[in-house]
Amino acid sequence: LVQHSRRGSPRQRRLSRAASVSTSVRSAKVFSVNFFACAEGAKYERFLPMYAFFALQSNRNSAAELVVPNSTLFLKRHERALTVVKQLHGRRSVWVREYRVPRHRGVMPNTRRFLEVPEIAAEYVYMGDIDILITESVLSAGRLQQMRHNAPYSNILRKNTRRLTGVILVRAREFYTRELKRAQVALLAGGNATGNDE
Repeated sequence: LVQHSRRGSPRQRRLSRAASVSTSVRSAKVFSVNFFACAEGAKYERFLPMYAFFALQSNRNSAAELVVPNSTLFLKRHERALTVVKQLHGRRSVWVREYRVPRHRGVMPNTRRFLEVPEIAAEYVYMGDIDILITESVLSAGRLQQMRHNAPYSNILRKNTRRLTGVILVRAREFYTRELKRAQVALLAGGNATGNDE
């Protein structure tokens, strides 16, 4: 996801290997779940390795796609933690990349995950809060049942509102359509992406 030169110091080469960074996100393997997690700033980015560890520990054949503003700095700070996750779950279990959609004025950091399109091939994509540790499979019978009602996602309404929560499981192919991608662009162009989460 982030290109790192083969040359450079031994530490730079270790960093490159530590987080399974590569020049291409597309891999032959299709995971069951891509835990798509975005964060901005050291205060929030520090949760990402632990979030990935718990998500992968409880969900087989899954990967974590971690999106940050500066992947080089993130890898430098979290090399040891990401190496442990990789040792436990495979060298392609964690991917680190930078945001593809530039930061727009008025867009809250926790809303940016809904304006990005995941790049790791998976049947499902799970977007959740990075400070909540996942201790069970996200592919529960209840979530999958909810998707059988003509919706490519599983979510619930916030109490006493008509708004969905920021935690969502989607069937990737059916959710990330051309229409959605066009809507994301239009939303940013119109300056209407100023809400929180959903």
